[in-house]
Amino acid sequence: MAKKLVADLNVAGLNHLYLLEDNNIQPIRFGVLNDMYSSISDALEKEEIEDILITGSQEYALGVGKEILKNVLTNYSNKNVRVYVNDKVLN
Repeated sequence: MAKKLVADLNVAGLNHLYLLEDNNIQPIRFGVLNDMYSSISDALEKEEIEDILITGSQEYALGVGKEILKNVLTNYSNKNVRVYVNDKVLN
């Protein structure tokens, strides 16, 4: 089954990144946003990611989502990855 990355963003502190597959939830990273970008890139390299789901404050999550989408389109255009911000698709 396809895997999903979930990034739960918190402007004031700790961000969470999880890998979802079926009913299995695997924590990948807890930390600052710059670490999240590299962890997302690593996961896209190693896993068959279908969706990236970003949750958090709308303005903050949308800005992060646009950066992630730019990275996906630039570096992973051969993959069919959708990026969502608070349940709305960006691409």
